[in-house]
Formats: sequence, C-alpha cells, structure tokens
Amino acid sequence: MIELARKKISIGLHVMVRPRAGDFCYSDLELEVMRRDIQIARDLGADGVVFGVLHPDRTVDLARTSELVQLATR
Repeated sequence: MIELARKKISIGLHVMVRPRAGDFCYSDLELEVMRRDIQIARDLGADGVVFGVLHPDRTVDLARTSELVQLATR
C-alpha cells in the first residue's frame, strides 16, 4: 500500500507504525516489528513515520523512542 500511495500522490507521505491496537507500551518483540516496519516504509518511499512508545506509567520511553527516531532518520 505504501508503494502505491507514493506513486499516486505528490504530497508528503508519513506512515503510522503500530504493531497492535491498545496502549503504547510495547514488548521487545513488538519493538522489533516496529524497527522492521520503519525500514520497510523508508524502502517503499515514505517521507517519514509516525509512532509513539510509552512506559506503563504513560511517560515517554525516551530510550526506545530515540532508537526508533535514529532508525527513521538514517
């Protein structure tokens, strides 16, 4: 779908990366899925990705967020 959208539109394309519905507290496996999805989105022409990662107390998980930001901006 990302590749087709990129071909059909000329505006910015930002893809939401979410391994599941519900909260934003992800397991290590779910983070691995997000890493892969970010890479795939980039490879298919997305201009950026949208995601969020929280701790159980609903504060931003800065370490994991930073890691995904680094991957998305390579």
